[in-house]
Amino acid sequence: MFIFVGCGSTLVASSTDNAPTGFMWQTVPDTSERVLKPSGWFFKKEVRSDTLAYFVTKEDIAARGRLDTGLTVNVHKNIPKKTGVTPSVYATALINQAARVQPLKKRWQERRGSLQGFGYMFVDRKSGEPDVIVRHLLVANDKTGTLHSLIFEAPSARWEEEWKLGEVMLSRIVLDEAM
Repeated sequence: MFIFVGCGSTLVASSTDNAPTGFMWQTVPDTSERVLKPSGWFFKKEVRSDTLAYFVTKEDIAARGRLDTGLTVNVHKNIPKKTGVTPSVYATALINQAARVQPLKKRWQERRGSLQGFGYMFVDRKSGEPDVIVRHLLVANDKTGTLHSLIFEAPSARWEEEWKLGEVMLSRIVLDEAM
């Protein structure tokens, strides 16, 4: 079964939906997951140990080495073995830790079946660099021991424009519930 993970909502849905105008479906190799990629954007996949990472970015991070605007998805497997707690408990701890480091603009939580979604937003302020708005969604599957971390970020000066794309990407992403 596939799920779409929205911005504050998790919905069971079909994986056969057509891509909206200006987007194309990007299949994540070796998985059942798919993400909408805006026209002209880039896709990159990395695997490190038990973590799968994929990126949909405005900039070519393979050439540039970093992103300014885009979606990062990290799929962390075996959370209970690594941390001694369930993915949902771990997600809550991550958000509480983030709240101690910087003020959160927004925070939400929701449960649908075996999946629990935890989200928050903050402004990343680094000395000498433009502010970046970050929207972080954690999707915990305590049955499989997996935690999906979905992060959309963009410079605050362009947030409104870039979030129009990011919201579509996050609201229609297809995750593999069996992972």
